[in-house]
Amino acid sequence: MRILYTCLFWLTVQTLPAQTAPDWIAEGKKAQAEKNHEKAIEWFERAETMDPKNPELHADMSLSFIQLGKYNKAISHAKSAQKIAPTEAKYVYYHAVALDSLKLDAQVLDVTNKALKLKSQISDLYVLRANIFLRKKEYNTTIANLNKAIELDDKNANAYFKRAYARLRVVDSFGACADWRKALALGIKDAQIFINAHCKD
Repeated sequence: MRILYTCLFWLTVQTLPAQTAPDWIAEGKKAQAEKNHEKAIEWFERAETMDPKNPELHADMSLSFIQLGKYNKAISHAKSAQKIAPTEAKYVYYHAVALDSLKLDAQVLDVTNKALKLKSQISDLYVLRANIFLRKKEYNTTIANLNKAIELDDKNANAYFKRAYARLRVVDSFGACADWRKALALGIKDAQIFINAHCKD
């Protein structure tokens, strides 16, 4: 009987939820990978009670809140990550992503300028800046930012796709078509629509 109770005890322990911050963070990242961001936040909030000064944890929470459309919470956690690790450019980038979701262009430029001062090598940081200039119809500045994005990551499909439109607007149809074809090759299927409309073989 004692052996039976011992076995039951160990089975119970093994099925209990994770009890440490790293375990909860791991569960949160797993839920994030499965695109279950509500569940991810539940795990991350548990971890936060034990490890409130973990910048990567705040960054993960920011990203999940962005996916849930809770941008103010995303901004709050991105700021927390920056406060804990002020020289880490990626946390500044997460802040910019949340601001861009709210179309707060002036603030996005201000925040991305901070990331550039930290010598950020994040390609999508320049895509965020390009979004702003594209909305302003400042196409040459848009192209300059996307050039930098592609320089940092030559497989950034979104950068090629956006640069194609900007190139079309400055009457560079050859360059636009080259970019749409590159974007298509990298997986943006909508590029085919623009190739059919604007490009000849």
